[in-house]
Amino acid sequence: VVPFLIIGLTLVIYFAHPNFNKVFRIYDKLNNVVQENLQGIRVVKSYVREDHEDEKFKSVSKDIYKTFSKAQSIVAFNNPILQFSVYVCMLLVSWLGAKFVVGGTLTTGELVSMFTYTMQILMSLNMMSMVFVMVIIARTSAERITEVLSEESDLKNNEAPLYEISDGSVRFKNVCFSYAGELEKLALIDADMEIKSGEVIGIIGGTGSSKSTLVQLIPRLYDVTKGSVEVGGQDVRKYDLKSLRDQVSMVLQNNVLFTGTIKENLRWGNEDATDEDLTRVCKIAQADSFIQEFPDKYDTLISQGGNNVSGGQKQRLCIARALLKKPKILILDDSTSAVDTKTDRLIREGMKEEIPGTTTFIIGQRISSIEDSDRIIVMDNGMINAIGTHESLLKTNHIYQEVYESQQKGFGEDDDRSSRYFGKQQQDLGKVNGFIEEMMYGQKVVKIFNHEPQTIHQFKGLNEELRQSATQANKYANSLMPIMMNLLNIQYVLLAVIGGIFSVYGVSALTIGMIASFLQLSRSLNMPISQVSQQINFVIMALAGAERIFNLIDEKSESDDGLVTLVNVSRQENQLIENDERTGIWAWKYPHEDGTVSYTELTGDVRFDDVSFGYEENNRVLKDINLYAEPGQKVAFVGATGAGKTTITNLINRFYDIQEGKIRYDGINIEKIKKHSLRRSLGIVLQDTHLFTGTIRENIRYGNLYASDEAVIQAAKLANAEEFINHLPDKYDTVITGDGDGLSQGQRQLLAIARAAIADPPVMILDEATSSIDTRTEKYVQAGMDQLMKGRTVFVIAHRLSTIQNSDVIMVMDHGRIIERGTHDELLLEKATTAQNKFYKYNSLLSLGMASLSLEEGGAERGLSMIKSSFKRNDAGHIVSFEVTGHAESGPYGSDVVCAAVSALTISTVNGIDALAGFEPIVETNEDESGYYSGAFIKNLIMALPLQLLLIGPFCRMVLAKSRQIRTESFIG
Repeated sequence: VVPFLIIGLTLVIYFAHPNFNKVFRIYDKLNNVVQENLQGIRVVKSYVREDHEDEKFKSVSKDIYKTFSKAQSIVAFNNPILQFSVYVCMLLVSWLGAKFVVGGTLTTGELVSMFTYTMQILMSLNMMSMVFVMVIIARTSAERITEVLSEESDLKNNEAPLYEISDGSVRFKNVCFSYAGELEKLALIDADMEIKSGEVIGIIGGTGSSKSTLVQLIPRLYDVTKGSVEVGGQDVRKYDLKSLRDQVSMVLQNNVLFTGTIKENLRWGNEDATDEDLTRVCKIAQADSFIQEFPDKYDTLISQGGNNVSGGQKQRLCIARALLKKPKILILDDSTSAVDTKTDRLIREGMKEEIPGTTTFIIGQRISSIEDSDRIIVMDNGMINAIGTHESLLKTNHIYQEVYESQQKGFGEDDDRSSRYFGKQQQDLGKVNGFIEEMMYGQKVVKIFNHEPQTIHQFKGLNEELRQSATQANKYANSLMPIMMNLLNIQYVLLAVIGGIFSVYGVSALTIGMIASFLQLSRSLNMPISQVSQQINFVIMALAGAERIFNLIDEKSESDDGLVTLVNVSRQENQLIENDERTGIWAWKYPHEDGTVSYTELTGDVRFDDVSFGYEENNRVLKDINLYAEPGQKVAFVGATGAGKTTITNLINRFYDIQEGKIRYDGINIEKIKKHSLRRSLGIVLQDTHLFTGTIRENIRYGNLYASDEAVIQAAKLANAEEFINHLPDKYDTVITGDGDGLSQGQRQLLAIARAAIADPPVMILDEATSSIDTRTEKYVQAGMDQLMKGRTVFVIAHRLSTIQNSDVIMVMDHGRIIERGTHDELLLEKATTAQNKFYKYNSLLSLGMASLSLEEGGAERGLSMIKSSFKRNDAGHIVSFEVTGHAESGPYGSDVVCAAVSALTISTVNGIDALAGFEPIVETNEDESGYYSGAFIKNLIMALPLQLLLIGPFCRMVLAKSRQIRTESFIG
């Protein structure tokens, strides 16, 4: 029997093991699908792809079910094989034993004992069969773990490493680099240059030109394929990795924060930093102001990935963390792309004071971010195209000239114990899994800040919690089996003893054979009880796991009480007729209580009426927002980081519901529109670009699952993505992972724009859609986007004025309020206060009561042409308020207008009514130049007399014509 048993079990292992291996690989795929859906939930919702992702999940789940069922069906053979072997043994024992008893060589008692031994062997083998299944699964799992643990790092310390870095000088010697490690597929080609210690180096270039690749070779995030990189006069490969990275601080393009408080995240830069140190670097990074607005300030908890702070706030926290390190080399990889121009300037000025003498590399898309660098490197297609100062490059380098000119057009302004413990075990397991995922996602940050030891220590702590909870859970659950076995053995002994006594003393008609049969029956009866006790442990574990699953399933899903749906329509005799095919005309289908339906054509008219919103009930981030976007208008939002720009677009999409006010879409309250219909009408490019695992073609087609290959190519061309796609090995069939590994941030944004373009939506939302794209590429993208946006309502969020200057209306936001609105030209005239702080601003409010100021004569209109756009008129065309701005250095039309306007307002009452109620003159000047401005004011007051007469003339004529008594007083601000 034993050879048969060995052969049977060997065959089970042989066939089951590969299937379990396949199961675990499909589990990886399933986990990846779930993770991508959670990380990209806004993309999924924006493109209404819930059903698509649900089908994808079900497909992978079905694969797991089939493969796992096949594996288990093979494993299930082990129990019948064991049972068959044991029962064959029992038959042989019975047959041979009976012959031996009859022959007198074996007593009945000895035969009973043999039966007992056989039954004990059977029970042991039953238990072994359970363990056997677990061993097969455990072996497969162990192989998967060993596969990861056996991976060796490509980056190894020198046998006799250097620990001291003399200075921050950097030398690139004919450096070539390939992510694939092959010289045929180079991302960086023949980089050769020398940087002195303390120099500030700006790096600029097109999207995908290997700017980030260049600087990531300095802290040895990768090793060069050819050539060498030297720091402090030594090849970086000669240094101890920890020592090298201690002296290099880096703010990555893809900002990563970890679960914990703001303090804990900042102290990644320096564990010994005091609270005063944290406040100081946060003030330099312009982060202290928004941190102070949080209820818990520096103890505010950051959620995984920093999802509860804006993109700009995340960037500023990462800059503060890097400054705490006080390194010899600081690398800023497009680290201010999500902050406004003013904040960018303040950060750079603060850094100069905080870390003087530090070699600094600044990768930027804005010329203003790098123009004051000692030298600027221009990158193009993986090569250094030119090196020089801002001035020299403007004269000699056509790429730099093109970037500069593109930005000058507006860019520069910019129940029981066991169950309880199993539940605790599941929670601790979740913590460990979450920690591993977070550390893998932020592995570059872990490396840059040399946090491997702390990360391992933290992992061991979480692992110990898991071990303790698992030990506690199993201690109680596994106590059941010994108790049951002891009770069964006691029962067996009692039956044997009492039966023997009855038989010996003739108390009953029991024979030895009957007692043996009864004992055998008792064993058979106890076997299921024994098997159930074995399964109790698994049942309790399953219940604990199910509880965690049901807690998630019981979470309330998005409520959707909308009735209005989006449908395709066609026009027939001035009527809208619903159509199943795509017609290019959309309409809202509104069902009524009487069973009838009405159709309202989708035009893209969006209005906010007194909208207030807060992510937390007691903390409003938007206050009294009133705005409208008429059909076909391009509406832009600008403002400081954290002003609430992204929040507004999130409300249009109904990612969140407002607490106060109304949002109307073509006159319909958006709460009455079905969410999937609402989102189908909107195309969105999010601030945090998210791509899905699959080919580039599949990622672009995500915007329209039925798009043809030709449509995919057209969308890529429109987004200016085709050039880099065609340089990839498999072009449109190149497989990318969910985080877009292998693509630059700018290239990911181009794919996201192509995805939105192929969706062809009636309304578009672009949230910093080109923040990581160089301005040369943006110029081409913008041309395609302008074509796409023609006739559509578009909402744009940007810090580059080049992106929004052609908008129909620009909303200036600050602290959750719209403080200014107008066209680009109007805002430049009305809001001439800039970062240089050299502008006058006069804000006037005329409350004329019964009288109104009307400019009737054409001559007066011509005289006022230079400040005409600053007047606000009511429906009757009367001016009710105006704002005048001017610059003392702007020649005869800046401060002249200001002085003339103020001097001209000499009429303070009309028939006793206060004509200047609420008039509040405000002057903003640079204190160091206040004497200059005083002189300029008096000079311009005299020079502007002709304009004063033009302003006073029409007003006086109007008042005198009505024979009103006028009292004149001088009013100069």
